[in-house]
Order: sequence, then structure tokens, then C-alpha cells
Amino acid sequence: MLPVPSLAGDIIGEVIGLSGDVTVRDDKAQRYAATVGMAVETGQMVQTADDAQVEILLADGAVF
Repeated sequence: MLPVPSLAGDIIGEVIGLSGDVTVRDDKAQRYAATVGMAVETGQMVQTADDAQVEILLADGAVF
């Protein structure tokens, strides 16, 4: 079976932990502060400050 490509806006994970300054940039280049429980979608970029950390639970159960 071939993998099905994700479309922009599909939920691929959830922020389950963070410390420090973590932001999420959407496909329109708008930035938001990340929060625990926030959905992570295809097309978004998660960015951490030098001293920050984030944990994301992916849809397949892996933690990144």
C-alpha cells in the first residue's frame, strides 16, 4: 500500500510539552506562540529559541 500524501491543514500531531520560547508559523507566515495541547498541522513550521524545547506527539504515536 502506498502512503497517502497529507494536505495542508491535516492534523499530524499535538504539542505535549514545551519549555522556553516556541512558536508555530502557518502556511500564511503568521506566527503563534505554541501551547501544550495545540494541534500541529501539515504546512506549519515549529521553531524553538536556542534555549527552548518542544515535544510533539505525532499521529503514528512517535514523539518528536
